[in-house]
Amino acid sequence: MGYEHCQPGKIGESASYSDTCTMIHYVECGKGVLYKNGNAYVVNPGDAFIILKGEKCSYVADEEKPWHYIWIGFDGELSKKFSELDPVFKVAPGIFQEMIATNNAPWSREYHLAAMLFNLYADLFSTGAQTNYYVREVQEYIFYNFNSDIKIESLAKMVNLDRKYLAYIFKKETGQTMQRYLLERRLYVAKWRLEIGKSITETAFCCGFNSVSNFSRMFKKYYGVSPGEWRKRLK
Repeated sequence: MGYEHCQPGKIGESASYSDTCTMIHYVECGKGVLYKNGNAYVVNPGDAFIILKGEKCSYVADEEKPWHYIWIGFDGELSKKFSELDPVFKVAPGIFQEMIATNNAPWSREYHLAAMLFNLYADLFSTGAQTNYYVREVQEYIFYNFNSDIKIESLAKMVNLDRKYLAYIFKKETGQTMQRYLLERRLYVAKWRLEIGKSITETAFCCGFNSVSNFSRMFKKYYGVSPGEWRKRLK
């Protein structure tokens, strides 16, 4: 296991180790391209790419933003399961960052790395329940705090996930972005407030909009009529 800050355009080859182990590279920053089985895969920050035991491929760091990655190689029965994954996949960064920290405990490093591999295995192959948990946590927070200034960064910090990874699993599970989910929640409550006679101005600010004009614009875009026209229809 190790890490590397690659030079622009640096080419990596699987030949030197592919006969002995499976390799996973996690990209912390920068980007590059994986060439595998006749296909090219763009790899961005927060992505990991896998090279199976005995597999021949190459990977190239971007010329302008070369990647920095953490890598780990392993063998055994566990490694065979990784053939079920796509060549490039999303993964939460915490496990790989913990792997780097094992440098401070060389006397037990292999044991720690083995434990982290099992954690990674659980994350990747038992994602249904775990992903649903993260998504439910975000949905519940938005449900009760829709009128506050919610930032995606704060949601990611709340569930201790990488921002891009959280956005990925949320959209995968719900079919919409977190911003869209928040907007729909605000507009749903706003519509109800107008129905019970609350003013447009009060409704706008009580539902988390920063101005009446922005609220009116989003309301009309979503419901097809302005807040004022909606109130007139109710009468």
